[in-house]
Amino acid sequence: MIFEDYIEVFELDSRVSDNKRYITSELKYWSKSQLFSGGFPYWPGGVYDSIYVSARIGHICALAKKHGYTDKEIGIDTDKLFRYLSNIGMRDSYTFQKAYITYVLSLMNPGSAKSQ
Repeated sequence: MIFEDYIEVFELDSRVSDNKRYITSELKYWSKSQLFSGGFPYWPGGVYDSIYVSARIGHICALAKKHGYTDKEIGIDTDKLFRYLSNIGMRDSYTFQKAYITYVLSLMNPGSAKSQ
């Protein structure tokens, strides 16, 4: 998604014929693993949330929205994920993780980093 506009610039061959379809398919697959807390496990089907995996998925969702993907196409409850990162992620993580989470929160909801 991030480099899709640059495939031709760098004269790369894309093995994916329909990037948007592939990305929405992956996001919807990930959505099946979202836990009740709003976070995501390290492995699909896991029962314990991973702060880093949750932050990374939040980052990817924010980038998808920036690239024009709708909430329906993303398929992940980003409001619930935002709340998870704002609460549990900021409370239960190390300083370097908090820096990344703050960055992700600012991408997911501009202005949110000011409240952290």
